[in-house]
Amino acid sequence: AGHFVTLFLARLDSEARSLAYSSAGHCAGHVLHRDGESRLALRPTGIPLGLDPTVEFHSAPPVTLQRGDSVLLLTDGILEAMAPDESVFGLQRALDVVRMNWEKPPTATEGTAPSRAQAGIAICCSGSSGR
Repeated sequence: AGHFVTLFLARLDSEARSLAYSSAGHCAGHVLHRDGESRLALRPTGIPLGLDPTVEFHSAPPVTLQRGDSVLLLTDGILEAMAPDESVFGLQRALDVVRMNWEKPPTATEGTAPSRAQAGIAICCSGSSGR
């Protein structure tokens, strides 16, 4: 009793440039414009799984993606990472890390996008002034 999980399930149609999704209490995803700015939040469409066994889950209306858009999906572990001063990493810092690295191609030998995001979180959580 008392256990739950969030879920974000998406179906991307690359030919039609559309994204259909359902989110059971998961933190909002974001459709990012080619300049890295969030143009649309993909908000939850229902409550987390396990809270109410009678709840039915529905999809959000399909989202039309523009050429150059990206979809950013985050976990609460990134958004709620704590710094020594007890501030949270948060959405704005996560978006800032993405924008700082927007033009950098991920490679196998140096800073992939996930490792750059982890570095941004580490800066926040270590109390460094690198943000």
